[in-house]
Amino acid sequence: MLCNTHKNKQYAILLCCLLTACEKQPTVVEDNSKKETVTETKPHQADFVAQLTPLTLQQTSCDNHRCAEFSVAHLRSNQNFIDQTLEQATLDILKQKLDLHFADESTSNDLSTTPNQANHLSFNEKIQHCADAFFQLDQALNRVNTNMHASFVIQIEQQAQVGQVVTIVLKAHDFLGGAHGSNSQHYFVFDLAKKQQLTLKSILRPNQDHALKVLVHTQFKDWVISEKLADRVQDYEQVWPFKLSHNFYFNDKGLVLQYNEYDIAPYAMGTPSFTIPYTQLEGILQPQFLPTKNKVL
Repeated sequence: MLCNTHKNKQYAILLCCLLTACEKQPTVVEDNSKKETVTETKPHQADFVAQLTPLTLQQTSCDNHRCAEFSVAHLRSNQNFIDQTLEQATLDILKQKLDLHFADESTSNDLSTTPNQANHLSFNEKIQHCADAFFQLDQALNRVNTNMHASFVIQIEQQAQVGQVVTIVLKAHDFLGGAHGSNSQHYFVFDLAKKQQLTLKSILRPNQDHALKVLVHTQFKDWVISEKLADRVQDYEQVWPFKLSHNFYFNDKGLVLQYNEYDIAPYAMGTPSFTIPYTQLEGILQPQFLPTKNKVL
């Protein structure tokens, strides 16, 4: 009797286990409606779309040999502040180079006005006045030497765009008499996000202009010796003193300081430049202008 009772208990336990194993487990349903989806957003990059448009100018200084060359590039883009900066820079170069005493009274007055006073004139009209002064100068040169013709060419090139930073170079070449012509390069670095032109001061950390000057001056001294411009840098700087250029741009190697003719050297040395590697600029440049793995200026 005792054995039967024991067997009945074993059967009951076995039956319970079988029923438990066959029972369907409850399904857990997750409520995803309340979960927030995190999407990585990249900062919006402003677009820069530009094209060069020709300026229609009246050119009146021609003879049987050839015409004097006057050509000015005009950049039109979707960033008005860039267009205005380049237009004013173009006019500044022309006014600086042209000898205004050759111009008639109306031309001279237009070239001498400030931007606010000359707002009634379009950029094309201002350039035409500069062209009139140029052709008057060419005629004066031609009276001295019939084989001599002046030239003035301004070109604009987009150097690069990295992120929000756009670099444009304005190149000028002119021959206005004398032994040789003249060349210059003017770099403009723009911040599209802030809609402003970057200056040397704005890309440096506070109070770091002297540290940058020391780095550039070191390269300058090495350059003087390597080009055999003088036996001693001190003697060279008595005639051509070093100064820090504010004409700059970035490339893949570092910060480039551009100099033009006669800035720190005689004409024969052309337009020298010095590149300071990014590795030497840590702690000097603002961090956003230093290259990263995904960004190279």
